Amino acid sequence: MTLEQKNLILGFLAITGLDKENQKEETRLQKLFSELIELLPAEHRIKGITLQMDLEDLVENVKFSYLGFGASLYEVTEEWNLDWTPTVAKEIKEQAKQNNKESA
Repeated sequence: MTLEQKNLILGFLAITGLDKENQKEETRLQKLFSELIELLPAEHRIKGITLQMDLEDLVENVKFSYLGFGASLYEVTEEWNLDWTPTVAKEIKEQAKQNNKESA
């Protein structure tokens, strides 16, 4: 999935409000961080602001990662034979069935 496609999806979610629960939570956390930063002594506010920005970057990276994971999952479901079983696994399964019949 390209950067443009990811931004399209995230922009769509933001504009339509389909992701409003997460947006409300992000806004609440940003406000809480701002309030906490204001309570810090002046010499520590830079660290607070840096932490807030790092958290916002992390949230955006997680969103992008999950979009990528979703695209990869779709590709796997379309292109891989999910019913395929290795020959060795089939043989082991058959042997287990045979052993169960014999011991019953």
